[in-house]
Amino acid sequence: MLVEQEFPLAASEFLSRLTQVTACDRASLGFVDGHTVKVRAVSRHYQDMVDAVLPEVAAAMEESVLQDSLLAYPHSLSDFPYIVVAHADLARRNNLSNVLTVPLARQGVLIGAITLENCKTDASDFDQIWLLKKLASDIGPLLYLKWSLQRPLWVRLLSMLRPNPFAESDSRPRQIRIAGAALAMLCAVMFFAIPFPNRTSGQARLEASVQRLITAPIDSYLKEVRVRPGDRVRANQLLAVLDEDTLLAQRRKVEAEAAQLENSLAEAMVKADRTQVAIRSAKLDEVVAQRDLIDNQLSQTRLLAPFDGVVIKGDLTQMLGSPLKRSDTLLTLSKGDGFRVIVEVDERDISDIRAGQDGTLVLAALPSETFRIRTLRMTPVANVTPEGKNVFEVEAAVESGRIASLAPGLKGVAKITTGSEPVGWKWIAGVWHALVYAIWSRLG
Repeated sequence: MLVEQEFPLAASEFLSRLTQVTACDRASLGFVDGHTVKVRAVSRHYQDMVDAVLPEVAAAMEESVLQDSLLAYPHSLSDFPYIVVAHADLARRNNLSNVLTVPLARQGVLIGAITLENCKTDASDFDQIWLLKKLASDIGPLLYLKWSLQRPLWVRLLSMLRPNPFAESDSRPRQIRIAGAALAMLCAVMFFAIPFPNRTSGQARLEASVQRLITAPIDSYLKEVRVRPGDRVRANQLLAVLDEDTLLAQRRKVEAEAAQLENSLAEAMVKADRTQVAIRSAKLDEVVAQRDLIDNQLSQTRLLAPFDGVVIKGDLTQMLGSPLKRSDTLLTLSKGDGFRVIVEVDERDISDIRAGQDGTLVLAALPSETFRIRTLRMTPVANVTPEGKNVFEVEAAVESGRIASLAPGLKGVAKITTGSEPVGWKWIAGVWHALVYAIWSRLG
């Protein structure tokens, strides 16, 4: 029994050995479960036993347990007139020559029984009867312990509080049952009377409160990159440089045209040709304007930081030399001193969210840190998550915590306190709303 770890294997091995020792055809083991005795194991060659026979075997076990005596049919083991109606019924229905049942006890409490069928043991064989009683007293509690340990914890706790109907005197203190009942009442009061904070949770992501996009001001090529995501920058710090060779060539061409126009304008003024003076003066102004435009574009080839902050997006190290179109997004900068939290709230809970509610935020990168947040506004447009859920985005501000350790892009879970109510009523309301919605959606 100690070698086998699992109850089914241990019980089957024991019953098989028992049938060999007692020269019986079949053996079964049952334990008290609630107010009845249920068959829990059978001998190996008894595995094909039909379910209809099990109630008859259980009835014979109950008959022995209720009388707290070893019962045999058709040969009685004592002169006392024990009731063997269930044994007789089991033998008659299954054409058995005899039936023998030994009750099992543990610390004075009856816990089950062993039933042997078609045994060659005679009622006058006191050595065999003594052996059966000895096995029942030694191995019965061990098998009962193995069977009890494989049951769920809540079943074992319930059996501790429930009195044994087959025990003459319940050895368990009455205070245990009273304490269990008091604990159950306390839990009921806590679930349905004491209000607890009601919190709505959702996936959250951290964003910078102020962001600035650095875009390509002109059509050009990326020549040089000075920063990468995560770098902190100062105002007017050089971030990237665009290729200026094409613009310089255009400027030299425009300067040459401007020089020619200046010479021709001077010649027209010497000749006092007012018409040519007006024409060449207008062309010179046009070329000068083109030169100023090129100078302005040359100044824009050096991309500078608009403020002190941190680069949160835009790794341009793999784009050196690539062509850029005007308004292409290159970098994203954040001031880094202010953050907002975007919480994805399920559509079933969005009706409880209001502006100004407090909450907590825990980030996956900082699981030991808790940040206090406060809701600011709700986006009135729903989004669909990759999991297929319909959610609304709630914007919140970070109010306390180690803000210096935060960075845009971090993700975690936020819980918003929406009020307080008993947990039990909250569960009941949730089930009721789901039921009403299901009925209405199917029946109209």
